[in-house]
Amino acid sequence: MNKPLQSLDHIHADNDLKEKTMLHVLQVTKRKSQSPKGKWAFAILLLCFFISFPILYLFNSSPSSEDDSNIEAIVSFDINPSMEFKVNSELIITSIKPYNQDAKKIISALNLKDKRIDDAIDILLQDPLYRAYFKDGILEIGIYTKNSQLSSQLDTLVQEKLQSKLSTSQYHCSHIDEETHTAAHNSHNSIGKYRVIEEILSYDNNYSLEGLSNKSMKELYKILSLYDANNIPESCQKSTNENGHHGKHH
Repeated sequence: MNKPLQSLDHIHADNDLKEKTMLHVLQVTKRKSQSPKGKWAFAILLLCFFISFPILYLFNSSPSSEDDSNIEAIVSFDINPSMEFKVNSELIITSIKPYNQDAKKIISALNLKDKRIDDAIDILLQDPLYRAYFKDGILEIGIYTKNSQLSSQLDTLVQEKLQSKLSTSQYHCSHIDEETHTAAHNSHNSIGKYRVIEEILSYDNNYSLEGLSNKSMKELYKILSLYDANNIPESCQKSTNENGHHGKHH
């Protein structure tokens, strides 16, 4: 085995990775290979390497992040639990992202993944733990998608579900634009919650993003009402201007 790297030609891996791995094997066994017993040990070790290398390569080259290629929309739910659902074109939830501990508790207690978004709303609003937040809370739902047809479909589904289970003073729904979507994720906030935070900051920049991020939706809307009483949730409706916000002032 004068050219051991040639034995790796059938393995589809980066050449640098092959060379570094082989160099490590040679360094580890260099001293042992000086004796007949050491040569046998070296041969066995090298055989194990050839067997395990493809497995290790496949493990290390597996995707480290979720494939978002089939994601068509993001729907955020904020009351105090703050979470986002990624949904596909069939309105099936493919993943859920919690933004605080309250959301983690809700997600761990309920089986929402792989459910249709309207079914997930039913499950959430029937759950006693989640319902408890409505005693002194306001639900903010944010919808982000580049698909106009899907946007209308989601808007209709969400309105029907919320109107049948909540009073209009208990929730608000908004459609999120690309700029707000990007800014929200850069600030580690859900899209719906960030929209309200951004609205407050447009009136008064004495607030900090971090400080507002730690508040519940009810607390955020109380602050916002000091500047614009018309922004208090009354119904779930598409309420965006050309910038994706409703009534934003600078």
